[in-house]
Amino acid sequence: LMDMEQLRVVLSVDEVDVGSLEVGQPAEVTLETWPEETITSEIVKIAPAAGDGGDQALVTYEVHLSLDKAQRPVRAGMTANARLVTAQREDVLLVPNRAIIADRQAGEYFVNLIISGEGEDRVTERVEVTIGLRDDENTQITGGIEAGDRLLVGQSGSEFPEGDGPPFGGD
Repeated sequence: LMDMEQLRVVLSVDEVDVGSLEVGQPAEVTLETWPEETITSEIVKIAPAAGDGGDQALVTYEVHLSLDKAQRPVRAGMTANARLVTAQREDVLLVPNRAIIADRQAGEYFVNLIISGEGEDRVTERVEVTIGLRDDENTQITGGIEAGDRLLVGQSGSEFPEGDGPPFGGD
């Protein structure tokens, strides 16, 4: 039997990430059938023990999300994508992830700051930055540059003035 009034999305979350989740935390769900419609949700249950990973070496935990009534007829078995909100900040300096140059061994992060010029005459300087929160698209910068600074983004050398720029990527 299935209660269509109590549908849930069940995620397999890696053990590295499950520690930052808790019951009641907000989430957003989109369904492959209607990717433009976001359904509000929240975490309603986190499994107390890891699931059976089968042939995979990953350790994962089942995380259950409530599924608020959507405008469209949601059916059991539909493919869902979830965005879990683990932290939130307002009025922060964000740059696209593609603008960040990471030295993971040293734990340092840099950006290419445009000092002067345009096009091929641009002069840049590699500047160390401190980072805060990040997601698949953007990284919060907490030190090293200021709002209004111009940065080079990615391999293409395209410019990113604060508040403008190319579509973000999760590199």
